[in-house]
Amino acid sequence: MSSLFCGAEFPFECFGSSKEQTLKEVEDLDAVELSHVGNAAYDALRRKHGWHHDKLWNVTSGKVIGEVHQTPMRSWAATEDLADGHDDWFPEKMGEIMSRTKVWCDIMSLGPPDGLFLEKMKEALKTIYDNAEGSDKKVTIRMMFGNIVGM
Repeated sequence: MSSLFCGAEFPFECFGSSKEQTLKEVEDLDAVELSHVGNAAYDALRRKHGWHHDKLWNVTSGKVIGEVHQTPMRSWAATEDLADGHDDWFPEKMGEIMSRTKVWCDIMSLGPPDGLFLEKMKEALKTIYDNAEGSDKKVTIRMMFGNIVGM
């Protein structure tokens, strides 16, 4: 068994695909009214990485609804040290937003979650699982964390 990946042939299955799958060209019905950059990216993805469609890439659109959440909240002009727990709302908000997932959720951070972040992310994942249980629709959750020395 071998697979074709980035033009090179390997003697093993790569990403669970066969040579035939790596050459699969897909069409995404949401790929309308894309910019010239979006069209170029979509064309490359659909022709060269079609076997990853709906798993590692997808065509989406949308807009930011509500506020952008950041920490520390309303404290940039503060002259005194912030109290412990001043940003405990942030992991809770992240968990709340994640819990709304119906189809696709991407989480990225410079470091892996711990403490309250880990607790709220576990709760959100359980909620996503509970909401999807019994449905024939799959939910894709992707997480990418950095490994910065000293974090």
